[in-house]
Amino acid sequence: KIDAYQGGASSVAESMRNVAAVGATPWCLTDCLNYGSPEDPKVFRQFKDGVQGVADAARGIGMIGEENVPIPIVSGNVSFYNEATGGKAVPPSPIVACFGVMEDYANALTMGFKSEGNTILLLGRRMRELGGSAYWRLLRRDHGAVPQVSFRNVRAEISTLLKANDEGWVAAAHDISEGGILVAAAEMALASGEGCRLEIEEAQRGLRADEFLFSETGGFLVEVPEEHVASVKTLAAKHDVSVVSLGEVTRDAVLDVSTAGRSLLRMDIQELKPQWEDALEEVMA
Repeated sequence: KIDAYQGGASSVAESMRNVAAVGATPWCLTDCLNYGSPEDPKVFRQFKDGVQGVADAARGIGMIGEENVPIPIVSGNVSFYNEATGGKAVPPSPIVACFGVMEDYANALTMGFKSEGNTILLLGRRMRELGGSAYWRLLRRDHGAVPQVSFRNVRAEISTLLKANDEGWVAAAHDISEGGILVAAAEMALASGEGCRLEIEEAQRGLRADEFLFSETGGFLVEVPEEHVASVKTLAAKHDVSVVSLGEVTRDAVLDVSTAGRSLLRMDIQELKPQWEDALEEVMA
């Protein structure tokens, strides 16, 4: 709605991150592009920009492990004349799915936290990009800078995660997307019953706490046993990927976030569980 081009590019980047987060190499894409009436010049421009974003991202991120080889879009469809309540065109909605290849399913990753004391690393620098975010929607704001997809950064972050997993250094991983870091951490805790303690001061780098926690700039949260943290950081540096220790996994099922020793949030994961599990039912009601 705010930036159709970045919407298309973000759809490709997020779909590829989703596949990488389970330990698979992104292999090909398929898309479903949903827009309003192409007879409306504004809608047709959104369609043009969205398609360009998808195409540029497929070329720019490309096949992981190959140089200058676009990731193929093997199928797709376009749906026009979609209208929301009141006859208005739906917001531009490029839906992209990514298929991945995994050499050995024993190396598959899940997002749930695994072991108390393991370090939680943040791959990918946070930016002041709240436009279009879930946080901004809650505050009823429909403006601001949307995430600007860096094809180089996406490619480098995915390459780093996959190599680290191949080496056996990763216990769990989750991509950062809707809701930002805080939602990603909560999802990892909900998937396991383990909690986490995050101290975000070092990683904020000039951002307000809410900007840091809710920005939907892409990246990964990665759980790493302490003995492998230095190796993962060295690998990230080789790929020129921003990496910082964000916290640790805890046994108690609590999401605990602080900055500079000041508590920002402390919530029992069980309090979040009903809202998370019943969300689809509420939306469909």
